[in-house]
Amino acid sequence: IGNTFPRDNEDDEWTRDDVVALFDLLREYVRKAKRPIILFYDQFDSVISSSSDEAIAQLYTELDGMQGPLEGVLVIGATTTGHDELDPQLVRPGRFGTTVAFFPPNKKGRADILRYYLDQFPHEMIAIEDLALPLDGMSPAELKHLIDTARERAQIRAKGLKGAAITKEDVLYG
Repeated sequence: IGNTFPRDNEDDEWTRDDVVALFDLLREYVRKAKRPIILFYDQFDSVISSSSDEAIAQLYTELDGMQGPLEGVLVIGATTTGHDELDPQLVRPGRFGTTVAFFPPNKKGRADILRYYLDQFPHEMIAIEDLALPLDGMSPAELKHLIDTARERAQIRAKGLKGAAITKEDVLYG
C-alpha cells in the first residue's frame, strides 16, 4: 500500500485525517486479505516532529485501539533518536512499548562486514582485521560505502576496467 496511500495534505506535515485514513486502510487490508500487515515507519522521529498535535493525538488513539482493533497490524517505528529522547507517551507499553537497540558493530563485526562487501569484488589479499580497528563507531552502511569508494578508486586507477582489483590503499582511501 506504500505508494497508494491517499494523503490530502501535500506538504510534509501529517494531519489527523492522514492518520485516520492510514489506519483505516491498514484495517481494511487485514480484513480483505485475511493476512497481517506491517507498517514500517523509517525515520519515525521525523514523522513525529513533522506532524500536527492533532495527528499525534490520533496516532496515540489508533495505537491504543480505540478507533478499532489493530489485530493483524504490526507498527514498527525506526529511529536514530535515543529511546529516552522520545515522548514517554509514545513509547509506553501498549503503543511502542518494545524497544530494540542496535549498536555499531565491534571490531570483529566491522571486519566481517568489510570482508563480506570486499569479497563481492576482485581484490588483493588484505588483512581486513587490521583495517577494522580504526573504524570504531562506523555503521554497516558506512562500511559498505567505504568498500564502494575503494572499488570506484580501483576502477579509476585501472582506467575503468570492471575487474580492477581493490588494494589496501584503495580501502584506506575509502
